[in-house]
Amino acid sequence: MKYLLLSAVIYGPGTVLYIMAKREQRVALFNKIELGIFAIVMVAAIVAIYSIATGIITI
Repeated sequence: MKYLLLSAVIYGPGTVLYIMAKREQRVALFNKIELGIFAIVMVAAIVAIYSIATGIITI
């Protein structure tokens, strides 16, 4: 579980690059399924960052 949460943190900056590329192409960012997956991954990233900050999980 620890590594799954840590990998979610890595997807954050990758998503920023994805959004920049999609806007450059002027196409839709996410469909409904992708938006749901994006929301789940971002919640996991927030949980991971909080857990690292409070010492619940270590790197």
